[in-house]
Amino acid sequence: MQVNHIKELPVNQKEKLIISVGRHGSKQKNTELFLDALKKIALKDYKVVFIGPIEKVECDFQDYINAFFNQNPHLKDNVCFIGPVYDKATLYNYFNRSKIFVHTAVYESYGIVIGEAFRFNNYIVATDTGCAKELISEGMGELVKYDANDLSRSLQRIIDGEIDIYSIYQKKHIHNQSISWENEVMKLGHF
Repeated sequence: MQVNHIKELPVNQKEKLIISVGRHGSKQKNTELFLDALKKIALKDYKVVFIGPIEKVECDFQDYINAFFNQNPHLKDNVCFIGPVYDKATLYNYFNRSKIFVHTAVYESYGIVIGEAFRFNNYIVATDTGCAKELISEGMGELVKYDANDLSRSLQRIIDGEIDIYSIYQKKHIHNQSISWENEVMKLGHF
């Protein structure tokens, strides 16, 4: 299957890439939780990419990011903030390449990015917001508490191979295309 001319990768061909998409630094998205968890994780050869704007109105989150890297210089090679990605094909390419999607929001209405992660077979590690619980129950992933220790334990088990994402992918009982933007538009007859 292809989306925006992107050939979908099966989980066993994806990169050791963890992504998070949102307005980083906003109270709603709770990026601090993910950064606090990263301090406790041995990422090994995994990379973490934060996609989305860095909050400047609620707080100057760039200061928080700078302090994070000053206190954790060993993470500079594995963690990066790339800013917003407005081109859907480019954004979908990140979802397609990544194995893990992390979403630490405090609240969501639906959480479109969780659906996009589901669509591209990311293992979803999320707080219980928006559609996270429903999509995880239909696919791959787990809910975590609003606690850096809980999140770090969950991610470390994946990185260490204690959780076999590929086996879970092979056993999931719903096709990722069934819950997608493209499918919903087709139902309306506009595609």
